[in-house]
Amino acid sequence: LFNDYADECGVSLRSLRFSFNGSMLFLSTAGNKTAKDLGIEDGNIIEVSNANSTVPKENKSPEATTKGGKKKEKKRTSILKATQMKKGRQSSVVFNPETDRQRHSKKLTKVLDEMELQLKGIRQNINESMLLCQKSKTRRPSSRKSLNASSSAVSNPSMTGLGGKAGRTSFSVNVGRVENLYKTSKRDKLINASRTSRIAKIDLHGCTQEEAVERLNEWEGVTMDAAMKGEYPFVVPAVIVCGGGTQILSELVENWIREKKNVANAFA
Repeated sequence: LFNDYADECGVSLRSLRFSFNGSMLFLSTAGNKTAKDLGIEDGNIIEVSNANSTVPKENKSPEATTKGGKKKEKKRTSILKATQMKKGRQSSVVFNPETDRQRHSKKLTKVLDEMELQLKGIRQNINESMLLCQKSKTRRPSSRKSLNASSSAVSNPSMTGLGGKAGRTSFSVNVGRVENLYKTSKRDKLINASRTSRIAKIDLHGCTQEEAVERLNEWEGVTMDAAMKGEYPFVVPAVIVCGGGTQILSELVENWIREKKNVANAFA
């Protein structure tokens, strides 16, 4: 209420003095209290005076050194204070809760109008981010399906044997010394595989039966040499890839493995 009155009058709040029922209202204490705590009701009058009004001071006469002179000086100061209060600009403020609410609502509407554009921009950004999240969620299942389809196309060689499974895409085998083909540990296989990783794999994709047999025989000799040059147990794990997994090519590879003494199916 005091701030609104000072803003309307265009005067600094520090230059005003407020009094109610003959007592001064100090802003340091009254500012933290409500109108009810101060005993102000609807229609009450608060007196306002200007603290900047100055009154010329009278020079003290050198003769006022006696007791009578001191009494006169006290009377003069009291008269000066009374005239200063009268000469100061006096006005009245009527406390009305309804007008206070209207002023507050006007200020609030100004703030809301200024923030309306910013709020619209924030809402638009939120909506765009929500749409992007929804699009990413809808796209993720398709990528997972493609990964599952590609992973299901290649069977795990260690899980199945050479039982004539049609359409098999690859075979995991051991190549090396006959007596150690089934004695190798998993650790030995990994060590030898790391040393001969470049020649321990063959891809027969797109080959005819004659070409596949010829390439397998050449590959067996190279892989066997690598196994014998390595360390004990002189066995190299290898993979034979049939490409598209056609029945004819997979059966050819199965028969070739059965015929070769230095090649055996690898077990996990």
